[in-house]
Amino acid sequence: MKLLPALLLFALAPTLAMPLHAADRDKEKGKDKNSTETVAKVNLSEFKFGKTVSGTEVTADYLKGSPVIVEFWGVNCGPCLAAMPMFNSLAKRYDSKGLKIVGAHSQQATNEEILGVVKKLKIKFPVTEGAQHPLNFSGIPHSAVFSADGTMLFEGHPSDKGFEKALREAIKTAPPVDKAKAAEAEKAADAEKAKAKE
Repeated sequence: MKLLPALLLFALAPTLAMPLHAADRDKEKGKDKNSTETVAKVNLSEFKFGKTVSGTEVTADYLKGSPVIVEFWGVNCGPCLAAMPMFNSLAKRYDSKGLKIVGAHSQQATNEEILGVVKKLKIKFPVTEGAQHPLNFSGIPHSAVFSADGTMLFEGHPSDKGFEKALREAIKTAPPVDKAKAAEAEKAADAEKAKAKE
């Protein structure tokens, strides 16, 4: 019986020596997933968004030429819900710079459940039924930040230190926004969406 703990320790030793986080494991291998080399290979044009559940319909034209944050979240994810006020604040603060935020819902939930959370949290940006994308991650919340030309500048947790730096860089790439034109385009998109529902 005294031999059992020793055998278990021996059997588990290789896994105990491994890094606990995938990012640490990648850094050990010389691959930082947020390095320019890794991140710049992904473009926003590779994303296909699900049906828009709330807000302006998310299309390639809607996102084109704008800095974009795609936030993968879920109605049953406490950290995701806790981050929503920050994303609302970013949407308001950088609206004049053309920032577009898309909340790509990434859990099992009905549209009614999603809309209930959107209303409760007063989410001010479009929310879609997920997205097809080339990213490889397993947890939410998860953010991707893109420059106005669609180049991904950051991928990871929204509280990671690289998120804010990437957002500042993305905002610098934004072309000047004509507010009247932007409001007109948004009204047209909303009218088109309402007409499609009829």
